[in-house]
Amino acid sequence: MSAPGGISPAVDILIADDDPVLRTGVRRLLEREGYRCTEAEEGRQTLELARRQRPQCVLLDLAMPDLDGFAVARQLRTDPRTHSVHINCLTGLADRVAREQAHLAGCEAFLTKPVDVAALLPPSKAVSTTAASPSAGPGRRAAHSARSSAGRSSRK
Repeated sequence: MSAPGGISPAVDILIADDDPVLRTGVRRLLEREGYRCTEAEEGRQTLELARRQRPQCVLLDLAMPDLDGFAVARQLRTDPRTHSVHINCLTGLADRVAREQAHLAGCEAFLTKPVDVAALLPPSKAVSTTAASPSAGPGRRAAHSARSSAGRSSRK
């Protein structure tokens, strides 16, 4: 079912990864927390869904078939329909160069696989506090949580 203008009903988070097990697991976790999610398994499909469904946040694998996540992020940033979406990497690429390239492509947060479930969601107290704030959408919470966990892991 589409809304006027060909836009599908809104989703909170678009999970873009070529691994179906990871996509399903992340989707189930986020849906249990109340988020509306959709999935894409390839780069071009990610762009199509993002343009049509206008998610607040994209969890983006950087190594996908047909169009890698770096290219997807750059295209999302340059498209007026998707330029403000929060883009959080969820990838097996963990080196410094990949992080820098992801940042330059427009990614706001960088999470590495295997995924740390705690990095996807803030503590439940923070969720209930930020849920009341209209400016704290799921992308902002996921990005904040990712930055917080990245800071903790770099201090170890």
